[in-house]
Amino acid sequence: MDPCGILDHVDQFDHIVVHGHTITNSLWPEIYQNRIALDTAAYRTGRLSAAVIRHDRLSHFLCTGIAANGGISVEEWMS
Repeated sequence: MDPCGILDHVDQFDHIVVHGHTITNSLWPEIYQNRIALDTAAYRTGRLSAAVIRHDRLSHFLCTGIAANGGISVEEWMS
């Protein structure tokens, strides 16, 4: 459910919207022309994602994972 209509909005906003709360279809961060979707279903995938923004531009993502030893790994990722 998208009560604000952000997910269906295809035109540009004044700024790029970075959001969660709606799981991406790919289970990875997804970049659209007017928004960046970060909800990678951490409860299900173990992947918690964050966007790294430098100088007003997306640089890359940081994503956690479950390491082979049961610990938490952090990796840089870019689509």
